[in-house]
Amino acid sequence: MESKPIYEYIGQPALLEQLGEEACELGQASLKMARYIRSENPTPKTAFDVTKDLVEEVSDVLVCIEELKAAGFINDKTINAMKEIKRTRWYERLGGNENV
Repeated sequence: MESKPIYEYIGQPALLEQLGEEACELGQASLKMARYIRSENPTPKTAFDVTKDLVEEVSDVLVCIEELKAAGFINDKTINAMKEIKRTRWYERLGGNENV
């Protein structure tokens, strides 16, 4: 099915717009899942629905990330390096060991 990267069809600015939209939708799905888990501010959605929505939005963001790689905006080496910095900082803020 794939013939050329999606960004070649829609252009780089549209790809970035798509990522922004999908990232916002992922944020909403994540917040809805947290509401469901806590049950402090009930949602009419079921566990299946909130999980399905979260998986769908994660997938949408991952597709956009793959397209950003294909477009040359980012690469695995720089992403992995930044992930390690972020993960280490997160553990430090938690007062834990980043090697856990």
